[in-house]
Amino acid sequence: MSEAISEALWNLITTTGHTLQQVPGLAVVVRYIQRSYQNDPIRVIIEVLVFIWALQSDLNVTLTTGERLQNWATANYLGLQNNADITQAAIETVRQYGVGACGPAGFYGSMDVHLDLEKQLAQILGTEEAIVYSQGFMAVASVIPAFCKRSDIIVADSGVSFAGQTGLEISRSQVYFFEHNDMEDLERVLKQVDQDCLRKKMPLSRRFIVAEGLYAKHGDKCPLPKIIELKERYKYRLMLDESLSFGCIGPRGLGISDYFGIPATKIDIIAGSFSQALGSSGGFCAGSHHVVDHQRLSSQAYCFSAALPPLLAVATSLALQQVESCPEVIHDLRRNMTVFNAVLETSLPKRFVVNGDRDSPLRFVRLSTRHEDPEHEVSVMNVIVKEMRKRGFLVTRDKHVQSREKFIPPPSVKVCLSSGFSEKETNTFANALIESMRVARVV
Repeated sequence: MSEAISEALWNLITTTGHTLQQVPGLAVVVRYIQRSYQNDPIRVIIEVLVFIWALQSDLNVTLTTGERLQNWATANYLGLQNNADITQAAIETVRQYGVGACGPAGFYGSMDVHLDLEKQLAQILGTEEAIVYSQGFMAVASVIPAFCKRSDIIVADSGVSFAGQTGLEISRSQVYFFEHNDMEDLERVLKQVDQDCLRKKMPLSRRFIVAEGLYAKHGDKCPLPKIIELKERYKYRLMLDESLSFGCIGPRGLGISDYFGIPATKIDIIAGSFSQALGSSGGFCAGSHHVVDHQRLSSQAYCFSAALPPLLAVATSLALQQVESCPEVIHDLRRNMTVFNAVLETSLPKRFVVNGDRDSPLRFVRLSTRHEDPEHEVSVMNVIVKEMRKRGFLVTRDKHVQSREKFIPPPSVKVCLSSGFSEKETNTFANALIESMRVARVV
C-alpha cells in the first residue's frame, strides 16, 4: 500500500515538474524567489502555491485585436515552443555567438553547435551522418534536386507537400504520381514505368520514390513497410519527408520509421524540419556518408543560404534532448489524441468528417460530401473558424498556393493537437469544435 502511494506521489511530482518546465519565464520566477525569500521558507511555499493557482496555459496567443485565445492552429505538438529552459539557453547562445556568421554553412557559416547537432541527429536516428539546413521548407525542396536530375525517374505520392512538389519541379526529372497512400496504385505505376522504359528502350536511370511520414495535407501516415517492400522489389531509392512526423510519431517520437520499428538505414534519404514538433526552425537530412557529403556541394539551399542561426541549433538540440529524456510529453500528446477522438466519435455532425489518423496530432475538418461550389465549402470553414474564436480558441482554415500546388485537397479547418494542453482543455476544445460545426451546418 505504501509503495503504491509513493509511486502515485512520484508520478504527481514528475507531472507537475514537467508542466512547470513549459511555463515561459519560469527561470526568472525561480531566481526571484531564491533572492527574495531564501530565509523565509514558509513564504516561499505560500507564493509558489499562489503562482500555481494563478497559472494559465502557456499555449495562449494574443491577437492584434487584444483577444486572448488558446492556440490550436500552430504545429506545437509537444508544447516546446514556449519551454523556459530552451528559451533561456537560446538567449545565452545569442550572448555567446551573436546571431551567427551570416554566411553559408560551407563558407564560414558553420559553428560547433551546428556540428554537434548533426552528430546528435545521426546518433538519435541511427544513420551514418546528418546535415543541417537553415530552413525546413528548403531542406526538402533542395534534397530532391540534389540527387534527381533530368534523366532520372521519380514516383511520388500525390499528397506530398508544397515543399516536396517544389523539389520535384526543380529536379526536372520525369515524375509519375500515384494516388495518395494507395499501395496498389503505387505498384501499378512502378509496373507502368518498367513497361514504358522497355517500350521506349530508355537507358538505365536512377529511380526514386518520394513520400512523407505524416502527410501535411491529410494528417495520415504512410504505410512505410509496404513502400520499402515495393522499392526493394522494383529497385528504387526512397526519399522520405519526416517534417511532421519527426518528434511526435512513434514510441520515442522519432518519426514513421520509429513507429513501425524499421531501422532508418532502410530508408535511403530522410529529410525533415525542426519547425514542427520541435518548436524551432531549420531542417535536416540524414542518411549514409555518401548521401550527406554529396549535399555539401550539390544542395543549393545548403551551399547558397546562410547557415542556421546558432541559437536555433541550440534550441533544436535541447528540444531533441527533451523528447529523449521526457517520454511523458509523447504520452501526454497521445492522451489528448484519445480525448479528442472520444468526443468526435460520439458527437460529430453528419455533414462533417475529420481526416487524419487517430494517432496523428494533425487533423482536418471537412465536409463529408463535396459541394459543387468550392467557395461554399470555404465559407462553411470560415464560419467554424469564427465560431471557435468566439469561444476562445484559435484555429485556421488550411490554405494552399492555388496557382502553384497540385492535388489540392478540399477546403478544411486545420487542428493541431498538443501535449501542452491538459486533458480537460482538450475535451473543452473538442466540444467547442462540435458546437461550431453545428452552427456551420446550417450555412
